Formats: sequence, C-alpha cells, structure tokens
Amino acid sequence: MHINPDTYPAKALYKLMTSAVVPRPIALVLSRGSLGVVNVAPFSYFNVVTSAPPRLSISISKQNGLRKDTARNIVETGYFVVHVVTTDILEDVNRTSAPLPAHESELSLTQFSLHETADGGLPHIQNSPVRFTCTLEQTVTFPEAELFIGKVTGIDIEPRVFDAERGIIDTAALKPVARLGGPHYAQLGAITTLKRP
Repeated sequence: MHINPDTYPAKALYKLMTSAVVPRPIALVLSRGSLGVVNVAPFSYFNVVTSAPPRLSISISKQNGLRKDTARNIVETGYFVVHVVTTDILEDVNRTSAPLPAHESELSLTQFSLHETADGGLPHIQNSPVRFTCTLEQTVTFPEAELFIGKVTGIDIEPRVFDAERGIIDTAALKPVARLGGPHYAQLGAITTLKRP
C-alpha cells in the first residue's frame, strides 16, 4: 500500500501520522500571556533536540491560521515550562486540552498545585516530577504550525524519581505516559536492554 500525502485528505493524514509515529512523549506546557493568565496545555509533537546545552522542541498547530494560546504566549514572552507527564497526573493533563478563552486558565479544571520559583519567573506545576524551564531560542514557521525550540535554563526534579548514584531519572519511578493515536495512551511495559556494538 502506498499513500501520496499530496492527495490524501488532511484529517485522514492526521489520523495516519499520529497512529504511526508512536509512542510519543507528552509535554505539558505552562506559559503566561500578556494579561497574566497562566495557560496550560499538552502537546505530543515534542522531543529532545540537544543535551549539552539541553534544548527541547514543541510543534504547535494553528487553528484556522491563528496561533493557539500557548504558541502566542511563547512568542510574546519568550518563556515556557515543560512538565513531564506521568500516570499520576494524566487525567488532569487531559482536562487541560479543553478549549477555553484566552482569559481563562486551564488550571481551574485541574487539581494541580503551582510552585512559584525563587527568581520570580514562570511557576511550575508541582504534581509533575520533572520540569524544564525554557527560553525560546528559535522558531520554525510553517503555514499550518510552528516549531518552537527552547533552550533549557533550569531542570527541577523530585528526589523520588532521581537515581543520584547514576545521575539519571529512574524511569520505573517516573511512570511516564506516551501518546498513541486517537484517545489512546501508553504506559511502560516490557523493557529490552541491548548493549551498543
């Protein structure tokens, strides 16, 4: 079977791509607009770009050619916080995907607790055990979406998920959630360990 994306319907392409490129990590992105309203929304077009210095990428689609609240806030302020999504917070994360007016915060739909940072920057959602504070470094613009590359300026980690001896996140303790196609999500299953040749 061969599919030509140029002639395939857009909605069908979306379903195909999001069910084929799996599992995808989920970024719960916190931003703040010019009116001071804290916006929270999940995005699964998300990944690591570089590690030293650390950079993350998030792709945010447009709605009828217009930026979503998160994208607009990132462009206006240059700052955002990425929270790792875990099984413990998945239901609240899903609630933040509800379409709300820009003057309303998705936090009102959740049980999330905010933690104000010492530097007075963007707050963090304490319920997520790993949080990346980012400054916007580069934007790649497409007609239907924007790809934001953020440089990580701070990483906050809850001790319960950090393996201090090895200097890594304990994946089993983290309990990350990944996005599949449609309304489906995945949790950790069998883990295969292979040594590189």
